[in-house]
Amino acid sequence: MVHRKSFGSYHKSNRTARMKEKKKFLVFGGYVECRDGDVHYVPPYRVAELYGLSPRMPNVRLAYFDVPETYLPYDDSWIRLYPRSDGNYKNMREDMDEDE
Repeated sequence: MVHRKSFGSYHKSNRTARMKEKKKFLVFGGYVECRDGDVHYVPPYRVAELYGLSPRMPNVRLAYFDVPETYLPYDDSWIRLYPRSDGNYKNMREDMDEDE
């Protein structure tokens, strides 16, 4: 009897990778006011991390308001993420996992 190895998990991981690439994120930096009244600049890479995304992911683009080329070429299919003063960031990676 020949035992065949199941490749089900391999195929599932490929499918998951493809699903994750369907959602695209355009991440902006910006100024936020903290509870103590101080104002801080949060750069786009940090905003991506706060939302649970890696800035190096192929479906994440960092955008800068003073550099229009970083955001103008992208259409409305890109989900725009901004810094939040309240600090309540939804984990977008978990959101992508739920969509599979």
